[in-house]
Amino acid sequence: MSKAAYLPSFLPSRDIRPTGIAHSVLVARRFGWRYRLTVDALPIEAVTSLGTVFSMPLAIGYIPAFVRTVRKGKCSRAPRAIPLTDLAILLGLPADVALVIYWHADIVGYPRLKRLT
Repeated sequence: MSKAAYLPSFLPSRDIRPTGIAHSVLVARRFGWRYRLTVDALPIEAVTSLGTVFSMPLAIGYIPAFVRTVRKGKCSRAPRAIPLTDLAILLGLPADVALVIYWHADIVGYPRLKRLT
């Protein structure tokens, strides 16, 4: 399968972003090597992952990629209940960057994990 064959469902079908504002997307792959692509002028970086456990990626490369990405901007959005994100926030979130945290939807199916957060 080519890299362009699968596009995440959250990508808009057309460019709806205001001018003068830069966006980028950082994701961890379910499994596979890192790659970058651009869709409708939106840069996407998918970091290497060794697989997933309880719907959480085994992608250590996410931490430095997250730190590098948030240092370029003024606002970042990150999932909660994923230890890689928590560690990346501890290691590299600048004080002047706003952080929007959302709950990872798959955690609902794992009541034992939900109690840990």
